[in-house]
Amino acid sequence: MRQDRHYYEYLYNSLVMQIECGLLMPGGQLPSQSELCREYNAGITTVRKVIRMLSAAGYVHSSAGRRAKITFQGTPESYAACLLRRRAGISDAFRGLGVLMPPLYTEGARRCTLADLNRLQSAIHRIKAGATQAEVYHHARSFFTALLRPFHSALVMDLEADAENFLQVPDSPFLKTREPFRELVSRAKSWLESAFGLIESGSYELLGQRIRAMYSSACTAANQYMDSLENIAAPEEQATENRLWFVSRGHSELYAELAMSLLRRIAVGEFKENQYLPSIPELMRQYGVVKDTASRALSFLNLIGAVRTLDKKGTVIAGKNKVKRGSVELKEPLIRRRVELFLDAMQIMVVTARANAGLIFPLMEEQHIRQLEEKLDHAEGGHINSIAIQVIVGHLIRLSPYYSLRNIYEQLNQVMLWGYYLEAAGENLHFAPEKVGNGVRNYIEAVKTGDCSAFLNAMEFTFSEIYGQARAAFLASVGE
Repeated sequence: MRQDRHYYEYLYNSLVMQIECGLLMPGGQLPSQSELCREYNAGITTVRKVIRMLSAAGYVHSSAGRRAKITFQGTPESYAACLLRRRAGISDAFRGLGVLMPPLYTEGARRCTLADLNRLQSAIHRIKAGATQAEVYHHARSFFTALLRPFHSALVMDLEADAENFLQVPDSPFLKTREPFRELVSRAKSWLESAFGLIESGSYELLGQRIRAMYSSACTAANQYMDSLENIAAPEEQATENRLWFVSRGHSELYAELAMSLLRRIAVGEFKENQYLPSIPELMRQYGVVKDTASRALSFLNLIGAVRTLDKKGTVIAGKNKVKRGSVELKEPLIRRRVELFLDAMQIMVVTARANAGLIFPLMEEQHIRQLEEKLDHAEGGHINSIAIQVIVGHLIRLSPYYSLRNIYEQLNQVMLWGYYLEAAGENLHFAPEKVGNGVRNYIEAVKTGDCSAFLNAMEFTFSEIYGQARAAFLASVGE
């Protein structure tokens, strides 16, 4: 975690990668400023700064009133080398997103209205005979984007957009080798027509299977393409890409990351009750942040009752279950938006719970649930909900075999920090902690007995209960 992590740097690096890998070709144009704002959910000031940086570095030529033109031209070897550096990340992302995205697309299909179905059909009809590969890809992407519209979730839509941008592999004439998805693109319209038929007939399980198979086929095609690139450029050390995914869109702030880190350190017992937390200067040193960030993190932890800052003494752990009820007002616009983001994140966890559980169950051991048992024994009231989220999502972060998923869960966890506002909102919010407690106990028992089916059911039930209770409490509080 560093204070100098600015979004313009992420956007700049993303566009440089696309240029150096051949996704944006020499002589072509950069997307317009408005398109970049929409695609990356960035402000116009950020976009203009990035274009100036690209121009100064020689990647583009820009002039007033015109789109920036790509001026960088690499060699076949440099384009191939850039793609080969991303090989592990692309392969990992295909596998990880092949777990996460099919349940989301399938659930989106279940929720489609007539208007949504019309959008799907329109995307298919726009694929005409003789369409270029880029045109086919654009319309196919429109189809999958439309599948997720029924969620009405900014997080879901941002995740889908980022995934599509990251997984795109260029068809570069400079590489003189077969592009990986050409054959897949040629069959795109018939595949989409078949998928639409499954949606119309309500064959959602089969639709999910088809989408999982699509990710698997695309991953195989990408790997075969990378093999062919090794005839052009020697393999280099592969980069580990610290993908920001949807949190790059401003859904989480740096002080929230710091607060989440401190909550985790409190949870594992690094600070005992009434022991002082590191001072603000020490937090600045440990995390590389400025004073304002450290102060805001501690203020938030005070607000939710996790710590108490004593005048001229420092900050101590507040003790278990000492949440400040009535300390926040959910109707306040900023707090309301943050709770809505928490609910969006929880909705993703609910829909993907069974797929996630199946992925980590073979790696679960009793040591992973020991902390959960101890916390459950001492938890009271709605506090059980936050414990369940913190520990179970922690299992997903630690045990998921794909870096892309661990990264996404880590960032979802940061967004879910805003759920603490519900605990601090007041005694009038209704929770049923015994139901969540039962779900967690079933989760623990399934690990002990090695019952995979029970484990899947328990994770899905627990997340569903937390989401349902939180959503009902929130809507009641804001009068909806």
